Amino acid sequence: MLGSDGNALVNLVIVNAVLFVLLKFIYVIYQLSDLNLDAYYSNIFNWFILPANIEKLAFRPWTLVTFMFSHESVMHVIGNLLWLWMFGYILQDLTGNRKLVPIYLLGGWAGALAF
Repeated sequence: MLGSDGNALVNLVIVNAVLFVLLKFIYVIYQLSDLNLDAYYSNIFNWFILPANIEKLAFRPWTLVTFMFSHESVMHVIGNLLWLWMFGYILQDLTGNRKLVPIYLLGGWAGALAF
């Protein structure tokens, strides 16, 4: 059930939304402080997204997980969360609650490998 404790789909949506709000909060601080927004992307946001350069990946291994939860725009996060909610609900109904997070992670890593 969606309202039960420990629901993997709800937890994934919450983690995605909380990280988006946290990153946007830092972005707003950069804007209000009249700091260069390029500094936000190089000092903050780039530490959460998957680097295209394989050498940078060796120094940022946590990005193999954090890139799956990082979104840049409101429409990006809304679109991804809607897809996650729709297909995650179906997948959770078919396979069970315990298999949703491993499938989410494996799908993200397959996307990283393709990237």
